[in-house]
Amino acid sequence: MTKSRKGNFQRCLVEPIVRRWIACAALLGMLLWQLPALGRTLAINIGKHYQSAASLNVSRREVDARLALKIFQSVLEKDPLQLSALNGLAQMSFITGDLKTTKKVLGEAPMAGTRRGLLSWQGVAKLALDQGNIDLALECWEQGGVLFQPGSLAVVTRIANTFWDNGNPELAQRLYLVALGLQGKRAEDYRSLGNVFETRSGDYLSASRMFEKVVQLEPNSAVDWQHLARLYEKTGQWDEALEAAATALSLQPNFDTAMYEIGLVLSVQGRQDEAVSKLENYLKIYPHSPAVLTLLGSFYLQEGQSSRAEDSLNKALQFVSKGSMLEAWIQSLLGKVALQNGDYPLAAQWVERAVEVTPENVSYLIQLGDLYTLMHQTNKARGIYQQAMNMSPTSAQIAHIQQQLNKLNSP
Repeated sequence: MTKSRKGNFQRCLVEPIVRRWIACAALLGMLLWQLPALGRTLAINIGKHYQSAASLNVSRREVDARLALKIFQSVLEKDPLQLSALNGLAQMSFITGDLKTTKKVLGEAPMAGTRRGLLSWQGVAKLALDQGNIDLALECWEQGGVLFQPGSLAVVTRIANTFWDNGNPELAQRLYLVALGLQGKRAEDYRSLGNVFETRSGDYLSASRMFEKVVQLEPNSAVDWQHLARLYEKTGQWDEALEAAATALSLQPNFDTAMYEIGLVLSVQGRQDEAVSKLENYLKIYPHSPAVLTLLGSFYLQEGQSSRAEDSLNKALQFVSKGSMLEAWIQSLLGKVALQNGDYPLAAQWVERAVEVTPENVSYLIQLGDLYTLMHQTNKARGIYQQAMNMSPTSAQIAHIQQQLNKLNSP
């Protein structure tokens, strides 16, 4: 074999082996170089596991928190700027009662002013709220800048809603009061909080204050003016309700809900003749309003004008949305018209339709039971009264049902 051929043979045999050894050495070097980082990542993940366990398992909360705390501290000894470990240290310190460490970690670099820092403050605030400590939660929100961001009112409201949904209305109510004291700047924030006060806590007065802010910021919103009018009506502020509804109507002349509100409030004030006149004049311009036609029909019925009431209610029935609460009310009123005319079977038919549309309405069930009683349909009456009793009736309704049942059971 010549020297050149022998050299070529050695290169073909040796070079691949050398390349493999070099590749292995490089891979081993990379692994050795990455090992501390891999170890820290593993430790952080284990710490997060205990952190989650401490948040979920109340019985082992402090034990898991202390385990997580030790892991995060060991990671920070090697890498003092590791944000995940700092975040875990802040929250676990809080759980173990070391609030000083919590505030120190979150208030100093590298956490201060970062998005991770902000989220950490929010996390500690959540832990404080879980313990019912609103003052500490507010402090955390303030430190993290949550209360000074756009939409802060909505943030606090959303958290309050969560507590309400989770069966803690007392804490939710206190948070709503906190939210009420915040200086929101957007109409939608006040609108959102107003809806919360109205629908969740039934605090119509606070809700009206929120919608006062809304119409100050958006004075051309007819819908919000009408909403404010309805809240004023619920709190007995009759003059304010009339003024707000009139403003809504001036902004949107065909806004039948505002006209309905005006008629309703005038009636409550004992000015029903004036209410009838305004409703009739409105219908001359906008004759297809089911809400206004229905209210006018109810006024005619109260005055004993059965024919006019029936005409107005039948017109309303043509324009009302099928399956709506308004349709059920119209049918109930038509039942009263038929009863006033002495036609019991027709009255029962109308009220049966109302019950089909809104089977949970106790008033309609009692109305139907009373009609069955008048028609001597005893078993039907008992069944309807029992159905009404299962629907959480008021004390006055319970007394009426019991009185009717006593009549049915008497010989």
